[in-house]
Amino acid sequence: MVRPMLGDLELEQVQVVTTDEDQVVVRHPVPALEGDFLQDLGRRGARLTLTGVLTRPDVHTGLAALREQFHAGDPVPFVSDISTATLVDQVVVERMDVREVAGRPSAYEYALTLRELTEAEPVTVEPVIIPPPPPPPVEQAQLSVTVVVEGDPAFDMDRVHVSVRGTQDEDALPLDRVLTNRIRPDTWFEDPFPAGSYTAEALVDDTATPTGQREVLSGSAPVRVVDGAVTSVTIVLRRGAKVGTVLVITFHFDKAFVEPCERHVLARVVERARAHADERLLIVGHTDKVGSDAYNQALSERRGRATYAMLTFGSDPARSVAEWDELRRTRPTGTTDTVKDSWGTREVQHMLQDLGRFRGNVGKDLADTDAAVRQFQRDHGLVDDGVVGDATWPVLIEEYLAHDALDLPVDRLMRNADAAGCDNGPLRWLGCGEDDPVLNVLTAWRPNRRTELLFVHEQTMPVAVPAPVTLAQVPAGAGGGGWCLDDGTATTRDGFVVPWDQPCPSNAPGTTGPAPASQPWCRTPAEPGSFVVAGTITFEDGSPYASGPYVLMAADGEYLDGEVPATAAGVHAGEPVAGRTQPDGSFTYPQQKGPGVYVLAVDGPFLARTRTQTLADVRGNAVCLRLDGSAPVDVVIVDRAVASVQPSITGPEVVVVKKPHTNPARRPVVLRASTAFTGSGTLTRSSDVVRLFDAAAGGTELTFDGVDNVFTAAQLTAGVTLFTEGRAASAAVGDVTLTLRLTVGATPGLSATHTLTCVALTLDLHASRTAVGVDPVPLSEAAKITPGRFVQVQDAGTHAGRALLTVRAAQPAAFTGTLRLAALDARTRLFAAADEVAAPGQAVVPFPVLTPNAAVPADGLRFWVEGAAVSGALRDATLQLGIDTVEADGDHVQLTVVELRDLTMTIPGTAPRTARLGNGPVPPHVVPAAPAAPVPADLDTNPRVNPPVPLLEGSVVVADPIALRVTVRPVGAPVRWSVLRAAGIPAADGGDDAPAIVALHAAPAPTLVEDAADALRATLLTDGTGTYHVRAFLDGNGNGRYDQGVDREPAIVRNVVLGRATLFLDSTVASSANFVVTPLAGNGFDVRSGQFDIANPGTAAVHLNAQVDLVTGGTDGRRSADRYFGSWTNDLLSPTTFSPTFTDPTTAPPTVHPAPFVFASNRAAATGPGGEFIPGDPAPALVVPPVLDTGRPGGGSGGETSSLTRSRIRSRTPLPIGQRWIVEAVDSPGVGITNPHPAVAAARLTAFTLRIRFDATLTLWTNATAVAGATGDPADRLYGALERVDWQLDGRWTIDPGTGAIAVVSAPASAVTARVPSTPAVTATASGVEVRPPTGLNTLVQDARA
Repeated sequence: MVRPMLGDLELEQVQVVTTDEDQVVVRHPVPALEGDFLQDLGRRGARLTLTGVLTRPDVHTGLAALREQFHAGDPVPFVSDISTATLVDQVVVERMDVREVAGRPSAYEYALTLRELTEAEPVTVEPVIIPPPPPPPVEQAQLSVTVVVEGDPAFDMDRVHVSVRGTQDEDALPLDRVLTNRIRPDTWFEDPFPAGSYTAEALVDDTATPTGQREVLSGSAPVRVVDGAVTSVTIVLRRGAKVGTVLVITFHFDKAFVEPCERHVLARVVERARAHADERLLIVGHTDKVGSDAYNQALSERRGRATYAMLTFGSDPARSVAEWDELRRTRPTGTTDTVKDSWGTREVQHMLQDLGRFRGNVGKDLADTDAAVRQFQRDHGLVDDGVVGDATWPVLIEEYLAHDALDLPVDRLMRNADAAGCDNGPLRWLGCGEDDPVLNVLTAWRPNRRTELLFVHEQTMPVAVPAPVTLAQVPAGAGGGGWCLDDGTATTRDGFVVPWDQPCPSNAPGTTGPAPASQPWCRTPAEPGSFVVAGTITFEDGSPYASGPYVLMAADGEYLDGEVPATAAGVHAGEPVAGRTQPDGSFTYPQQKGPGVYVLAVDGPFLARTRTQTLADVRGNAVCLRLDGSAPVDVVIVDRAVASVQPSITGPEVVVVKKPHTNPARRPVVLRASTAFTGSGTLTRSSDVVRLFDAAAGGTELTFDGVDNVFTAAQLTAGVTLFTEGRAASAAVGDVTLTLRLTVGATPGLSATHTLTCVALTLDLHASRTAVGVDPVPLSEAAKITPGRFVQVQDAGTHAGRALLTVRAAQPAAFTGTLRLAALDARTRLFAAADEVAAPGQAVVPFPVLTPNAAVPADGLRFWVEGAAVSGALRDATLQLGIDTVEADGDHVQLTVVELRDLTMTIPGTAPRTARLGNGPVPPHVVPAAPAAPVPADLDTNPRVNPPVPLLEGSVVVADPIALRVTVRPVGAPVRWSVLRAAGIPAADGGDDAPAIVALHAAPAPTLVEDAADALRATLLTDGTGTYHVRAFLDGNGNGRYDQGVDREPAIVRNVVLGRATLFLDSTVASSANFVVTPLAGNGFDVRSGQFDIANPGTAAVHLNAQVDLVTGGTDGRRSADRYFGSWTNDLLSPTTFSPTFTDPTTAPPTVHPAPFVFASNRAAATGPGGEFIPGDPAPALVVPPVLDTGRPGGGSGGETSSLTRSRIRSRTPLPIGQRWIVEAVDSPGVGITNPHPAVAAARLTAFTLRIRFDATLTLWTNATAVAGATGDPADRLYGALERVDWQLDGRWTIDPGTGAIAVVSAPASAVTARVPSTPAVTATASGVEVRPPTGLNTLVQDARA
């Protein structure tokens, strides 16, 4: 048995062995065939894991040797028979874990992971010629900076900023670097770091204290960094420093002109001044050390003045222009203390280039400059002589300063004042001459030519400062005024700051407290940090700007490739030295620079831009860059000839969104190229919220498919007109950009953009309210057009309602245009939001209404609209919302002004029980009787103003209801009908119905049925009690009902009172005792059943007597009660009434001649002496009972004409609710019979029979004129019935024809046989009472034909 050996180490006591092998196979699909094939790539090296224990005495030696091989990764021989499944020879130890077993010397547990060694395939090596190695580099230096805070070992080092400033050994280059690599909380380490002499500085200036107060700590230490060593330095931070934050702009040599890119820095100054009210700003000009002290002092002041003027142009343009107009003037020879700065072509080119008028190189291209000047002069009405003289300079200066104008709050400036009371306002500027350089060199160096903008946390200067030498000059500009900052002790002009090359002073070790007031300010950059500046310059097609000249100026003004130090033959001091790109267009600078605004200029006929800009942003061969180290410089250049073809887009700033119901005019957009060229132009849009068409109406919409949005050079030279239409609202103002990109030849050219805003307008028309206190709901976009809203033409009584109209703020919300609300016709009037309910004296809001969009409240601008003139057709009144001077039809709503008139009630009369003798049909009551122009009362719900129609509950039948009809203009307005119990009636006018009245019916109102075939018609029953409003209306909110007391929907109203009559007590009595029989002369006979004396009803045959309770409407239940009447209607039920018998004794046997009284309609045909029918006459045309029994004139024609002659309402007594009547009548029929027989002279009266049957009905009716008689007014032909009393008369007698003696055969009797109440009252038709003619008196006749 072979023991496992790993190198020279015998592996004893192996306890666990695991192996892991992988076969590598790659699957390859076969194109166009099913199935794959597998490629065997062999196997990976096997892995073995061995676990066990080693116990040999010398095992530690073997383990040590194995560990060295493990660390070196050397192959190790492996021999074993415990892994027969895997043949392994050479292995590499992947993992080696060994630990000594406690308590057992020389015993070790092990776990080893071995990997089979797989030899690499041999590689063919071609001989390579290796150049000789470069000389070995010098070992670089390293710098370690440790910071401690005196007295505070737990200080939060995250608050500390560490920087190093000084001079490098190599080329004596200045270095100013912020350290960012912290290896411990208190230690910053830089590897490598250039050798040189430096000052390491640490600063804390923040408010990250427990109290939130500002805390300043500073410290510094000199350090000499040498190559090949780690240099360590410790900085002790102490309190007591005074630190200001500085931003810097720099200047061309010997000039005070603020160049365009420096405006970006000044914009940050304004931002900081506005954001830091606790700081004060000093504007301090500086120069380099070229030139005399006196000259440089005035030059530094000019730089401060020019900076101040640009910063304050926004608030005082006249002073700024006056200052710059003096600066541009030529300095007289030999004059030192002057504001005149001798500007020339270079400054003109800068300004024209910033304004987009000059694309040449500054300092060159004089012909292009002349053309640009002349064009500028022409554009401004100046003489185009190409000379920038006294007329042109101020105009050019003003336009330059106004471009992205700055507006510094001057109250943020330090005060030119002292404690003694001298105060000359803000300290506008200072100049320190050459006394405070950043780098103390005697040659031209742009970082020294600067204006510092220093923010400090103090309100006064720490030391006295001499007055500027140019203070009094240009008082109309930045000069003038007195000086309060020198009390005679001023010795230096820069004493208020610590020189840049000196450390920031702080408290002495061990001392605390604030710094002395006279301590000068240290300065720290507003943007600390440093980074390696690198980047590339490429052409538009991506090719590199290889080995091309360029100039790059850092944020501190340093030209990174240097500048001419002094004027010499052919060169001027301060001119930048051009660098050159690498063949791939790249560049890199070894020295680190700080963040800020850089300027890169490319020399040649090029235009430059950043990668993120378009050619439209290009101004010339220079570009302003904002760098902070997060990304390299990436500049793209294009040949100026390509950029000479300038595209333009002219079009609207606002496009109104088109809605399905609007038709705003499409607004033209014109695409154009400035000159003929070869190529094309492509139009794109940033959003599809705007649509473009090729015609003002109709036409084809552009799809932007890469074909229909591409235009030829010829088209663009001539001009392409498209038309815009809004699809949806912009998300923000100006968020839609149209871009026209030119391709000149095959090179991308300039682009032009035009921004616009798609503005959506909304004019909401609201439905009527659905509940009190709930705002009306706006109609949908479709519904506000069709059907729109119906409003009623306003009447003199201001009854008509108004519709809510809401002008919504245009979208996007930031749109600042003026909205215009107008009416396209004179059919409507507008009222203010407070005037929802029409009332006299309200002011009409005149059209058009102009409202700035910003003034529209969040919930909209509300108005109320009413009808002024009736529409000629549906939806012909239009209110339109647009944008003033832009577009009228942004949104609109449609209204129909309606007039409702002639609400007619056709009230049926009670039909005759039996239609005969022309007694039917009974003419209905028509209310009103004839059409008439509507008057305010027609719309009034107050029954005092609009008198109600009084009707009796239950007086009409379902088969013959009250017919309603209305007239509406314009034709087609969808009328609905409503009947509702009255509400809101003033107490003085009777008030609303009492609760007891309301409780009489479960249903809230009587039955009203709309006519499905004719919306102008409906029917009404009288199945209710109380006061009701019957309306024809137009539904204002779609709920199908009239919302009484909620809103005033268009309506006309007919007030109706329905009175309920109930039987309280019937006291009818019949009296037989009142019969009187009397002989007449000639042996005649007279019978009377009683007296007709209503005053003495006890003398009558019958006294009909009932007590009736009437409830109508109102608080007391007596509204219109005087229009309600009742009486007793008596119907004769017997075909005969009086039946006398005559006997002729002259015949044998004697002949009996009956001569009964009957009802006949042909009574006029009777020829007897007393009007009797006698032999030879036609037979009576009998009138079949019941027959109306009344002696009143016009019997049965209406009102009380259907009642007994002696019938009355004896009293009307008020009840708590309603009133109680006593309705009575008396009747005492009788007749007298004489001899002889009308036709047979020999025949004498021998017998008499009385047999009459009656139905006496208590009937009721109404009359709007409060007259009981038949006036024809509503509703005196419509009856109700409350009770029927059946009564009768009987008696029989014989008469002796010889003596006239009267013998009683059957005693006379008057009797009430039945009482049938129908309470509450029902329709007379249902009761069976006959209230129509003929009457008994008019048809009663004696039939003596037998």
